[in-house]
Amino acid sequence: MTESRSHTGRNVAIVGGAALVVWLLLRGTGWRLGGRGELGTSNPETRAPSSRPCQVWVRSTGLEVDGERVDRSTLVSRCQAAGRADVRATGDAIEHTIQEVIEALRDAGVVVYASADLWPHAMGGLA
Repeated sequence: MTESRSHTGRNVAIVGGAALVVWLLLRGTGWRLGGRGELGTSNPETRAPSSRPCQVWVRSTGLEVDGERVDRSTLVSRCQAAGRADVRATGDAIEHTIQEVIEALRDAGVVVYASADLWPHAMGGLA
């Protein structure tokens, strides 16, 4: 006599794995820590969507937006037009400058995305 095998465990694992993959693919804007990584106080739904956030680099030699060296007021106005800013800093950047840039962007209503190592600076040195 042949026994019929139930594949319930295998089927549950396959369906569960597929559901996990779909959830990971559809859940949001990436692998940001702390929710979506938003530090801005403005509501992104009220702003016209931009094609991409401005890329901000804080370096010891100065500030850059989208690869171009700028002053802080130009940085804020360009990122305000984009509505979003992806802020990064080099290891030799001055900590106070990082904090000032992030605060200026937030005060201007720009949604700020920052890596986990910049969060202490974004929160006013709290960490």
